[in-house]
Amino acid sequence: MISLNETLRLNNEGVALFNADEPSRAAEKLHSSLMAARSLIHRQGVISGNPTDGKCLLQHECYEESRKHACCSKDGNGYFLFLRALVFREPEPQASTQALSVYCAGILFNLAILHHKHWLKDGSSVYLDDAAVFYRTVLQIVKGNDGLQHNPTLLLLAYTTHNNLAQIELEKGMVQRVNQRLHYMTGFLHTTKSTLLLTLSEREVEGLLSNVLSARCLNTAPAA
Repeated sequence: MISLNETLRLNNEGVALFNADEPSRAAEKLHSSLMAARSLIHRQGVISGNPTDGKCLLQHECYEESRKHACCSKDGNGYFLFLRALVFREPEPQASTQALSVYCAGILFNLAILHHKHWLKDGSSVYLDDAAVFYRTVLQIVKGNDGLQHNPTLLLLAYTTHNNLAQIELEKGMVQRVNQRLHYMTGFLHTTKSTLLLTLSEREVEGLLSNVLSARCLNTAPAA
């Protein structure tokens, strides 16, 4: 059985490869990390309760890297995409099953943005569809945890996943669904901005906010 430390090390190595523009090797590491995380969850049992007592599970010492990996969408409409892969810090000695579920969601998110970025490069709908599946799985995990608005890691995952998934749905012409998703984001953005700033740079928060406030994303024609 792979330990939690080893599981997170695989994720962080995958992120390093992602940032080095080696997507195939990054995907291999991330998939290994995901399998290990799921195995740990299965061993510990049912997920319930407060995931991490409000503690942030991420390394976020430097936002310069995040600025390099957060970009606009392929269609040139200025839609801000959060494409910074998540690096985990060393876990607590006794990580709860709830914390493991958050780690699993983070790894899935990294796989999602890996495919999303691949689509930005070559336009293949296969990558976009795969990204959407990963994003929706992240949201399923997030919805199953309590304390969303007070937990910086969960909040980051919820908000950035909704944001990125809205761009995919916009590409597919699902304007009503995009409206619903952005309306959901609007509901708690202003009240949780200070919590988001624990894991995001000011520029990233403003980019996410601009998507919510700007009507131009809803007037975009679907991709051909």
